[in-house]
Amino acid sequence: MEYGDIKVIIADDNKAICNLYQDYLKSYDNIKILSVVNTDEEEIEAIEKLKPDIVITDLVRNRKYSGLEIIKHYLKKGGGPEFLVISADSKDDIMLRDVHMAGYIQKPFMDYSIIVDELYRIKSDMLSNKNTRLIDENIEKISELTLLQKFIKFFKKEKR
Repeated sequence: MEYGDIKVIIADDNKAICNLYQDYLKSYDNIKILSVVNTDEEEIEAIEKLKPDIVITDLVRNRKYSGLEIIKHYLKKGGGPEFLVISADSKDDIMLRDVHMAGYIQKPFMDYSIIVDELYRIKSDMLSNKNTRLIDENIEKISELTLLQKFIKFFKKEKR
């Protein structure tokens, strides 16, 4: 499947982790790392300014906002990026906090290709959802046109 470029922001307060992710992802031509950020303020600023497809983020922060709060903010706001959560927390624990994640990887893991697999899966889902929305919009337009055509035919008959 052709994914096109996948625009990514890496957000984690652990700079070493960010560097590992970045170094690994650099070898993929279609994964474009827009920014690597280490604080919640930097993450929010980068999302707003750079408009990534996907943010790779951890949930735990020692700052003003947690990764969880940032995800919830963009879910409420709508139209934001998808989030790939990489966390030591279990997926079930995170979901109990009422957060939707496009992807999830539990730490620790040894094979960084799992990140790429999740990025491709998320991008595929994004493209599929976009196509579904376009199909739904076109079906609605066709229905409106059909109704309009019936309306016009009715009035043409009435004029006679």
